Amino acid sequence: MGKPGRIAFAMDGDVHTMAADGSKEENETRKKFGTSTEQDPAWSPDGKRLAFSSDRGGSFDIYVLNVTSGDVARVTKAEGDEGNPRWSPDGKKLGLSMESGEKSAIAVVNVDGTALTTLRQGPDGGFIGMSDWSPDGSRIAFAVDTSSGGGELDTWVMRVDGSCARQLTDTPGDDSGARFSPDGKHILFGSNRDDGGIYRMAADGTDVTRVTTAPRDASGLDTFRVAWSPDGRRIAWTGKYEGNLGTGIYVIKADGTGSTAIHDRLDTATSIDWQAFR
Repeated sequence: MGKPGRIAFAMDGDVHTMAADGSKEENETRKKFGTSTEQDPAWSPDGKRLAFSSDRGGSFDIYVLNVTSGDVARVTKAEGDEGNPRWSPDGKKLGLSMESGEKSAIAVVNVDGTALTTLRQGPDGGFIGMSDWSPDGSRIAFAVDTSSGGGELDTWVMRVDGSCARQLTDTPGDDSGARFSPDGKHILFGSNRDDGGIYRMAADGTDVTRVTTAPRDASGLDTFRVAWSPDGRRIAWTGKYEGNLGTGIYVIKADGTGSTAIHDRLDTATSIDWQAFR
């Protein structure tokens, strides 16, 4: 099965990490950033760095933390907000979401902050956001909402130069937070269709299968994020249950069985990432 790895998530405005069984939790950013808000953590491919977004400069920018030394480097200084950083498989670039006023875009930037390049602009009055980078480095998954009122996110993929964009989901409501499986053959995503759940599909958008459903005593499940285990055998997810079940982080087998709560102290859902190394 390989190394169990560590899961990164955001809580109370800081980036935390913990073992895959919920033990050995550490606050990675408290001493570095004080009262600012840190969110959207993403592990580097070698597990030695965490990219995240922070508003310590007024607006949200992307930063990279060396989890061993504690050193932090600022990556972006663009106008507006940047978030949802995702590492390229070679660890040299970050894909990210950009928002300024009512405009949104997906961009890539070198980890040293150079060569910030917009790949794709969001639709007028709508939204576009970064989701994931494919393991072979050839594609980027992203979310698009063409409605002006929100609530109609769909999952798309494109080449890493922004060309050949293709829509993979097209159902009422939100289908977002897409993550490629470690072998690149499948994509996980969250959806609020049918009271909410996590779905898996082939990387070309076919063979859509429901992985999780909301519990019987919950009225629905929304605002959740997913991450594959490094070996692709398990899934970590965080979600906000409608009803009285609150918000937590859970681990399940890739087929949707064997759900285990590993963290139950969250006040809101958070993006998460799972890395084998460190």
